[in-house]
Amino acid sequence: MKKVLLCDDETHILRAAQIKLTRCGYDVQCAGDGLAAWELIQRDVPDILVTDLQMPRMDGFELSRRVRQNPTTAHLPILMLTAKGFEES
Repeated sequence: MKKVLLCDDETHILRAAQIKLTRCGYDVQCAGDGLAAWELIQRDVPDILVTDLQMPRMDGFELSRRVRQNPTTAHLPILMLTAKGFEES
């Protein structure tokens, strides 16, 4: 079973994505921010990381940098999901 790590500070987005991916047969872990995701990745590297861009404690850019700089995780596919650019002026 493929492991997906979802990372977003919006609980409703995490829950909706988790339900969909679980129903499709994926083993899904969730993290509420980049720091929590980084800690999970160091313990058990998933098959893919799906992360938000703007989050507290550690944003998606910093999380991606850490993943790419670590030889153990540099291969990890990263999908950045964000609403940035869609906020109202």
